[in-house]
Amino acid sequence: MFNKSNQAHAAPCISNMTYRNAGQLLTQSIDNVDAHHLTLKNVQAIIELENQARASATWGERASVFVSRLFGNIFFVCFQVAVFGGWIVANGVPLLNPPLDPFPFTFLTLVVALESIFLTVFILISQTHENGHTQRQTRLNLQISMLTEQENTKMLLMLQSIAAKVGADLPDDPEIRGLSQATHPAHVAAQIDSVTHDSLKSPS
Repeated sequence: MFNKSNQAHAAPCISNMTYRNAGQLLTQSIDNVDAHHLTLKNVQAIIELENQARASATWGERASVFVSRLFGNIFFVCFQVAVFGGWIVANGVPLLNPPLDPFPFTFLTLVVALESIFLTVFILISQTHENGHTQRQTRLNLQISMLTEQENTKMLLMLQSIAAKVGADLPDDPEIRGLSQATHPAHVAAQIDSVTHDSLKSPS
């Protein structure tokens, strides 16, 4: 059992712990809200870019995307199997007399050939549109990566300048010197091509 003096001594400790925990929870909640707001803004920006790309599509590209989504699923495969199978059974087995399309099912072959041609054209148009969207996204990612690299280089130079101002003793690190220089994408691409070519030429 605590007496009054012990209770009076323990009360400030409990209050301090309570305030400290409450402050930590409040800080965590603020951080979570800021992170959620930041990610929400990023998602909204991505959706806006996709909406702009979708709005700039031609009617042919929109039609091809619609056809690809409509027929590019398992339900269309089941429908094809049911229709073609039923047609073959109805005309191959003596169910219809005379059969509408006797063996070798010339009319069915014509329908399948026309369907394949049109579906192939729609898929190619949709794929071309998707490739253009992918290339645009790749250029955007490359531009953002280059801006990020430039920002990091500037920050590293600023940190070196600040360290020199305050008299900090910095080690002579060749990696820091290399990172402080601007990165040229053409040089990096040439280096990647050279390494890839050498790795393909070397025996496994």
